[in-house]
Amino acid sequence: GFFNAITDRTYVTVENTETGELRDIEADPLTNFNVIVLDQNLKNNSSVTLTNTNVTRGKNADDANVTGFNFNLNDQSLTWRLNGFYAYSQVNSYDLDLNKSKKGGYKYNLEFSKRRGNFQFQARRNVETDDYDINDMGFLRRANRLEHSGRVSYSQFTPVGIFNNWSARIETEYNQLYASKNFTDTRYEFNVNGEFKNFWGTGFEFGSNPRSSFDYFEARESGYVLERPKNYYLSTNFRTDSRKILRLSGRYRYTRRNEWDQDDYNWNLNARVRIGSRAEVSHSLDYQARLNERGYATKLYDQTDALDAIIIGKRDVRNITNTLQSKYIFTNRMGVTFRLRHYWSKVIYNDFFELTEDIGLVDSSYNGVDSTTGDPLHDRNFNQFNIDMEYNWQFAPGSEVRVIWKRAIGTDDLNTHYDFLTNFDNTLSAPNFDTITIRMVYFVDYLKIRNIFRKS
Repeated sequence: GFFNAITDRTYVTVENTETGELRDIEADPLTNFNVIVLDQNLKNNSSVTLTNTNVTRGKNADDANVTGFNFNLNDQSLTWRLNGFYAYSQVNSYDLDLNKSKKGGYKYNLEFSKRRGNFQFQARRNVETDDYDINDMGFLRRANRLEHSGRVSYSQFTPVGIFNNWSARIETEYNQLYASKNFTDTRYEFNVNGEFKNFWGTGFEFGSNPRSSFDYFEARESGYVLERPKNYYLSTNFRTDSRKILRLSGRYRYTRRNEWDQDDYNWNLNARVRIGSRAEVSHSLDYQARLNERGYATKLYDQTDALDAIIIGKRDVRNITNTLQSKYIFTNRMGVTFRLRHYWSKVIYNDFFELTEDIGLVDSSYNGVDSTTGDPLHDRNFNQFNIDMEYNWQFAPGSEVRVIWKRAIGTDDLNTHYDFLTNFDNTLSAPNFDTITIRMVYFVDYLKIRNIFRKS
């Protein structure tokens, strides 16, 4: 596979606040994006893949190149599997004097597993150096990881007693920073799931972070570490017979962190209804509450713009997500899908602490209130409302036409006192952004074309 794209220069208009003068500044130069993928299938459902991404910018702006190699190897019985990935990233930068500097980093992970039989297991190692960077043409939330995990499970695939099948699983992980090898967190979890003779199912889970975890990134400043006390969590789930017209499923999870008096509640409910043989409608409701959580609020600076304090807030976070989805099949090659999603997140800060380098969290006089208006500075009421509608017609093998309509509405304000209906009405009245995409893919068979030329 090969992909190439070129984007034109991007300008922003800036204003001199003292004189009112406006001028345009080039924010992003002419840029070339390139992707190459080479993939080879092997016997026993194995494969190897080589991928390269390259970003080249004009006017001595940053250039980036990432090369990655994947492999997936199975034995003849498909019981044993060894798979892994290695990538090397390089970013070239220039300073104001046009001096060039290079930043190079790598990532690899290895996983060995037994995939068949009643008894199965998996062992995994993941390494990301602190200079690994793929964000010029990809996404990496953060690097600097050294992670180990393992899982052991036993599954009964044939009916026994009241069960059609059941399974039990134990897994654990231990994580560090790559650069310093400092411990970050560890976790273990025990899980059981089963399906009854009536095709209903249920499951239970217990897990814990038995030691305090150390977050080196929450403070947004090197040298500051937020220590989160140990916790434990319990969860359960259920599902009804998926063969029926109406199918219900749900999950509940409770997490407790005693030292912070923090309680997390997370539950979801899903319902799906089939309408004849061509249509179905489903709805999902997710609710999450994190009470007395600690998280980054702001940084304070002195009169010389030197860092004076990092403020961590004690806050209540509540998230609600409603998703409505429907599908209709006109023929075996033509259908339409519709998806509506509303995400609502509300954050209220109740207290503030200062994060120090040596002691950790200490009391702070910071109150998080605007001295002029009296409004809270960090409370947030955030909404995202999306509609996605897609028509798909496969007019020939491997060839299709897609017509996609998307609508996006977003709000970000301080109205944390709104109830659900008032908040939803306020969201719908906000400006919206619509996009319509028409895409056609036509599959050209190389062998047929070659035969045409041979005949001629």
